[in-house]
Amino acid sequence: MMSEDNEFDKAFEKSEIEDFIDQIDDEKYTDAEEKFNDLLSGRVNDALEQAKVRVAADIFNTPDADELGYEEDINDDDLEFVEEEDFDDDEV
Repeated sequence: MMSEDNEFDKAFEKSEIEDFIDQIDDEKYTDAEEKFNDLLSGRVNDALEQAKVRVAADIFNTPDADELGYEEDINDDDLEFVEEEDFDDDEV
């Protein structure tokens, strides 16, 4: 499905570029400028959207505890407790 969409996008873009070149050949520079701006804007927006997806993936796709090597089940026996008397009054 994605390859069909990609092929359609490439065909559409090719016809858009051909229109742009035809406008230059016909000396319709104002129309060519608008077409160029539209083409460039589309590419910039696509690149920006891809960058947003990468940043969101980096932020929200954090590795699981297993991947980081953490133990999931920690009980009281695994923890080291410090007695209150081990602290100075200044530290508390």
